[in-house]
Amino acid sequence: MYTQTEAVMPSSRSQKEEEYTDENEEQEKVLRKRRFYPTRIGGYCINAVTGSRYHIQQGSFEELRLFRTTDATGFYDSKGFLRRRNDPVSRDPNFLYYDSPEQYMRHMRQKVPQEQVNRWHTNVQRMFPDGGDFVKAEWDKIRKEHFDRMSARSSNVVKEPQETSDDEWA
Repeated sequence: MYTQTEAVMPSSRSQKEEEYTDENEEQEKVLRKRRFYPTRIGGYCINAVTGSRYHIQQGSFEELRLFRTTDATGFYDSKGFLRRRNDPVSRDPNFLYYDSPEQYMRHMRQKVPQEQVNRWHTNVQRMFPDGGDFVKAEWDKIRKEHFDRMSARSSNVVKEPQETSDDEWA
């Protein structure tokens, strides 16, 4: 459906021009609301909420100051907009950076376990004491602790006994 409106030309206020707008196009703009601002691979980190650029290169040790998540659902395109049905599926993940886990939880309306939030804050404080320079020795310790924690978790998994056939007993 088209609506006719009159617009005044900026160059001459006395002259009028007819202008047409497509109301369906206006509705589509509302449906294409941006959900987040993703960071491109290898670029500077971008705040997923505000779209402001951090002066931190992706993949650097300074990136560890930020809370990072990855959206691999395919529901959003590479610019953070919700895909339409006829849009191609996004096969690349979107990397999202936040100031803290709390900012992520408010923005995405997701719950992060309190233990994980506390661990993130503790690790950032250890790697960047008093908000200062990066301490690589602490990062190495944190990586080792994480590896030990994951190893302990995987060794606690009880394996179910496999069924054996009668042929194996003979």
